Amino acid sequence: MINPVNVNPMVPIAAQNGAQKVMTAPQSVQANNVPNADMRGADALASYNQTMVAPNAPKVIEPTLPTVLQPEAIHGMQGERIYSSSGELKAIGVNNGKSTTIYTMDMMAPEDAISKIETYDNQTGKLIKVQKNYNLIEEGKLPQTFYTEISELNSDGKLAKSTIYTDGKPERVREFEYGPNNYTKTKILTDAKEGLLIEEDFGDAKLNKMTRFDEKGQVKIVETHDFNKAKFETVHYSNGFPSRIVNETESPIPNTTGRDPMMDRDLIPAKPYILGYDPKQVQGERKNYSNGALENIYTETATGPILYNFKLDGTLESILDETNPNNKKFVAYNYDCENSSYSVKEQLAGNVYKCTVFYEDGSCEVDIIDDANKTSKYAAYNKEGKLGSYIERSNGESLLMVYNKDGELVSAKRRKE
Repeated sequence: MINPVNVNPMVPIAAQNGAQKVMTAPQSVQANNVPNADMRGADALASYNQTMVAPNAPKVIEPTLPTVLQPEAIHGMQGERIYSSSGELKAIGVNNGKSTTIYTMDMMAPEDAISKIETYDNQTGKLIKVQKNYNLIEEGKLPQTFYTEISELNSDGKLAKSTIYTDGKPERVREFEYGPNNYTKTKILTDAKEGLLIEEDFGDAKLNKMTRFDEKGQVKIVETHDFNKAKFETVHYSNGFPSRIVNETESPIPNTTGRDPMMDRDLIPAKPYILGYDPKQVQGERKNYSNGALENIYTETATGPILYNFKLDGTLESILDETNPNNKKFVAYNYDCENSSYSVKEQLAGNVYKCTVFYEDGSCEVDIIDDANKTSKYAAYNKEGKLGSYIERSNGESLLMVYNKDGELVSAKRRKE
């Protein structure tokens, strides 16, 4: 008998922690006159220093409309219904000739709510659109979707546009452009909190720029970050012209917080969960979906059982590893449009859980949640393994600590929540 490690099926780890993340390199942004993205070092720095000419505001575009289906509509939907081996509705497939859409059911309400909608181009077989729904399921009530994320992909499979809804209202629309040397330009065209933004990340040059616009479409602030020299520049604008320039340097500060996250053994990331073999070839008890696709494999090892779960498209969805009774692991795989990842969830003690998220770019995060005491600790590490930020929450207060690329503390703030 395999006992799961208290996994919340409604919201993935990344979504649960999104509000508290502080990334090592701030999401950053745009150059005033859009430069040649194929640049390095001094060329990129010269471009990002062009602050005297105000850039034009991005044109506001409409958010992508979500697909909203009430239980009655789901019950009457035409298409291929695919069931799990236990008889629960897993998904509904609809082919309209040009594309095929897979509606994946919410495991908390498999007949009445949808958690994901994936659309594939029939000619190329490529995924072109994904809608993720985070639903509130309460007995005796209709399912409520409190958060929706819609991702549209370009022909290279990269994210081209993203729309986020909160409680049914559009919150943020983003468009993406890409260039050589890991250059990414992000236009944030609708944001309920931030307003209009243009971001540029110069990737290999380790330079970032963010341009903020006011409600009239005029530039109000340009923020630049040179990670090579640990320098910040903030240019304030008035009527389209620079009015004030503030330069800052990330200088190390003494740690007077009484906390040293680098010495906290709980915050050491879990060991990467490397399979080194094809899980579909594992010997064991095999179960299939109603359409014949492999659903899971249960296998007994010398030290304990392992359960491998697969998605309808054959990709690995999760692993429940009980080979070490003192350290059971639940591994979940997230094939995200922006940065794919997998998470390793462990139970440290009682109601204390640790989740390590390993991202495709080499960075990782560690989250420690103590449900009984309502406390948490969070650490973000860059791809070199250096601690970039730490957040601690306890008794209605939070502590935020930020580190530079050399692992030195450069900021520490406490605040009431």
